[in-house]
Amino acid sequence: RGRRRKKTLDECDILSQLSGDPRVVALLDTYEDSDEVQLVLEYCEGGELFDAVRRRQRSHECRGSGYTETQSADIARQLLSALE
Repeated sequence: RGRRRKKTLDECDILSQLSGDPRVVALLDTYEDSDEVQLVLEYCEGGELFDAVRRRQRSHECRGSGYTETQSADIARQLLSALE
């Protein structure tokens, strides 16, 4: 439980540092008690990237990600641009 809590707090710190970047989901608030930490994030239509990849895999009945190499490169470029 302690490692999970530390990971969540680390995520909170990272999101706070990236606050205001339009390429990064906004951290709106946090709620913490003795058992857990809850992060309140801005609403992102379409959900998480992981879920989008899974939906795409199922809809295309393929073994890969369901995205072309060009589409995958564009997604990776967008993700990495937030780290500049």
